Amino acid sequence: GTCKEGYCVMEKFNLLLANKSVDYEKFGNYLDSWAEANPEFAKPIKLAKEECAKDEGPKGPPICDPDRIFLCLTSIIFWNCELRDGEGCSALQEHMNECRQYYTRVMGPTVDDMIVR
Repeated sequence: GTCKEGYCVMEKFNLLLANKSVDYEKFGNYLDSWAEANPEFAKPIKLAKEECAKDEGPKGPPICDPDRIFLCLTSIIFWNCELRDGEGCSALQEHMNECRQYYTRVMGPTVDDMIVR
């Protein structure tokens, strides 16, 4: 299934309990170490920890915990990282700033979101 790879990664880094569920305490500690080892990404990693490493895991579709966690991590870190100056980065930063509200909110779409503008 789609969760096989996620469980493999979690197991490789010893982030699973004996019953194969995610050990959120170990996962939170892992994110702290990751932030310390990657200071330029420390701020978004810490934001991701708040949302993705809480007990019961991040909110999301009913897929396995590792897949919800990886989706949570990548989206929060991507949307909160500081882009380097370089060709194409300013256009991406503009797009991210304009679209952030649609990609980072927890609630589902509202009726107002369905209005064609």
